[in-house]
Amino acid sequence: MSLCTAEMPVLDREPSRDSGGGDGLPKLPLPTLKDTLDMYLSCMKHLLTEEQFNKTQHVVKQFGAPGGVGERLQSKLMERRENKANWVYEYWMNDMYLNNRLALPVNSSPVMVFPQQHFRAPIDSLRFAAHMISGVLEYKTLLDS
Repeated sequence: MSLCTAEMPVLDREPSRDSGGGDGLPKLPLPTLKDTLDMYLSCMKHLLTEEQFNKTQHVVKQFGAPGGVGERLQSKLMERRENKANWVYEYWMNDMYLNNRLALPVNSSPVMVFPQQHFRAPIDSLRFAAHMISGVLEYKTLLDS
């Protein structure tokens, strides 16, 4: 499993006892800066040429350097996590829904669910992916016209 598909370990944390809720739910975890940068690079590796990826690695290294911008921003997120029941809620709500005037299901739904598939051979998964991509492109053609 690649880092960009790894699940966040939400349930292995101690429950928070914030003054507002007291519901016993764990606080949303905040990945370390290193984990975030490693995940970003892992996801980008498949999308970029080797030259583009090398440049991206250089920029990410500068961003994550000790005393750099990444550390300062990470400390602000850590502070926010300590002071809020859910450090990402307002960002998510505002950026994905309230400030976005595009049609929500098409432009901001983060998941698409398909029935479980039982592939018998590697070619079956490739055929499924090809049909899915073809269908999405046919739909886009209809929308564009």
